[in-house]
Amino acid sequence: MNAVTADLRLALAETGLRPALFALLTIVHSNPGIIQTAAGNALGIQRANLVPLLNDLEQRKLIERRAAPHDRRACALHLTSEGAVLFDEAMRRIREHEARFFGRLTEGERMAFSRILAKLA
Repeated sequence: MNAVTADLRLALAETGLRPALFALLTIVHSNPGIIQTAAGNALGIQRANLVPLLNDLEQRKLIERRAAPHDRRACALHLTSEGAVLFDEAMRRIREHEARFFGRLTEGERMAFSRILAKLA
């Protein structure tokens, strides 16, 4: 594990979120009502790997699964109020993490780095 990943895990540790759970929480936060399958596709993970993550977040009352309005067989995902509070706290910690690692770069270097990462994604 490299230093950036180790620091990210440490930054999220007090929230009880692992990076994969935070990524899923971010998808749900940014896309209220997203269908479970679409959330998995957005993260590039298969259903078998997605369901345990969703179960974890749901058991912790951070998300809710509701029947999708257009297809009752599909599950729409929504943040709970507890999930929104935890997401905000996790984002604060992520910003601190980013400042530790990327604060030494100039604005131009950060923009170039972001463009390179976007190109690789």
